[in-house]
Amino acid sequence: MTRKAVQFDDPVLQKGFTQVPNVILRDASLSAGARLTYIMLSSFAWQTDECWPGQTTLGKLVGVGDRQIRKYLGELEQAALLEVTQLGLQKPNLYTLFGADPDRTCGSGPDRTSSSDEEDAVEEDSENPPPPTSPSVKSKTTEEIESVWATYVSVMNPRGRGKGLDPEARKLIREALKVADAAELSRAIEACGRSDFHMKRGKYKNRPGGKYNALAQIIKARRGRNETTRSRVEWWLDRADEFDAGKEVTFDVNAEAARIKAEQEAD
Repeated sequence: MTRKAVQFDDPVLQKGFTQVPNVILRDASLSAGARLTYIMLSSFAWQTDECWPGQTTLGKLVGVGDRQIRKYLGELEQAALLEVTQLGLQKPNLYTLFGADPDRTCGSGPDRTSSSDEEDAVEEDSENPPPPTSPSVKSKTTEEIESVWATYVSVMNPRGRGKGLDPEARKLIREALKVADAAELSRAIEACGRSDFHMKRGKYKNRPGGKYNALAQIIKARRGRNETTRSRVEWWLDRADEFDAGKEVTFDVNAEAARIKAEQEAD
């Protein structure tokens, strides 16, 4: 084994540490098992080398079986602390951990006694496990993401499975919320839906190119155009203002890209 240039004398310290936000560690609305699962996933996330923990591995580390670890993972997803991306059959999942919002409610939750671990063990072998007693708590960010997505579905009416809020769309909205609020993002989406040019309607029905009905086309900076996410959203907000003022707008994507570039260079 190669000796590290700098290392702890204590082999226990050499194994490293795992940092967990107190707001999650002390959140009694989450079961002890869910909190331990979050901590265990955090320990993998802090590793510098690549690691792909499976549910069986996680279950063994937490001390439960596969079904119980899936329950804990689901509880973390419901609380908007975890996003699980399935890569396909016989492939490991990708886990994305989220920190809690500062205003997350850490209530007392249900009365969890020392017998809770024994109850979990019984449930592991039960054919009809009882419903979870801990309430699911949605963070403010999760509520905003779902609100923006609901606007998108209502305005763009995507077909079939496209109406489901998948991890990619969730991540896209989450990133946009760093530079814009939910009301601005919703207004930008509505502006696109009202645009004949971008939706290929009316006199623009036969214009080259496709519709701008994908979420990324509305709230994500386009490559090669010197845009930022904020400037992209503001472009749509300008269109919304023009619609509200009753102006007939002729859209020129290239001209707008040049305008945004000039504004950025001026700043």
